[in-house]
Amino acid sequence: MRTLNDYFLTFNFSLNPAQSFFLTIPDGGHLRAVYATIAAAMGGSDAILTFEVDGVVVGETLTFVQATAVAGEKLSFVDLASNEANHIPTGQNLEIVSNGGPSSETICSLTVVIRR
Repeated sequence: MRTLNDYFLTFNFSLNPAQSFFLTIPDGGHLRAVYATIAAAMGGSDAILTFEVDGVVVGETLTFVQATAVAGEKLSFVDLASNEANHIPTGQNLEIVSNGGPSSETICSLTVVIRR
């Protein structure tokens, strides 16, 4: 169940090359869920996404398996506990780390759910 205290941030990026992206959290809260969708099939190897705050991993790792990844494939982790391990302060960055596994340009659309 969603509450009025949840808000959503959407971010699009390429899974290739290996890189980090930073998403600033405008109103502090707990990371509750992440939804990821790829726009095309991938070549190369698996795409692995991790999420960090101040160098500490939060949430779960998402892996698009190259052998089975198709356009529109969705991955997510949901219903994380509202605890200090998943808290992101106002103005802090959520770092999204891509391992750069795909050999092709593959766009990923990411939605992050924060509960204040």
